[in-house]
Amino acid sequence: MNTDIVSSPVLPPSQPLIRNGFGRTAFVLGLIIVCVGVMQQLVAMMLPMIMQKFALSVSSVSMIFTPFYLLDGILGVLAVTFGIISLQRPGLPRGAAAAGTALGGHVLLNIVVSVVAFVAHHLS
Repeated sequence: MNTDIVSSPVLPPSQPLIRNGFGRTAFVLGLIIVCVGVMQQLVAMMLPMIMQKFALSVSSVSMIFTPFYLLDGILGVLAVTFGIISLQRPGLPRGAAAAGTALGGHVLLNIVVSVVAFVAHHLS
């Protein structure tokens, strides 16, 4: 009878898990921005049907998209703020913070371009 004892390898003590709350918050806000954008696109796809059913004019359509732009703007500012705060802290994971900052910056840039195009259209 063989009674060899098999021992498991000794593992070094694990490092404590470093968490980045601000980075994670920026990332979650970025994901919410994406979800709001998807809802906005769904409304845009249904827009001809909505305009016909409720007899809306073209000028009243902007009222449909105003809440999306306001929500996107607020979420974008928060995502960029939390992301920048997180990216400036040394020693923390940066992936989620960078993604949240990029998504927030993208939506803010989109809003700025939309406002400039709107103003340019009405000035001409």
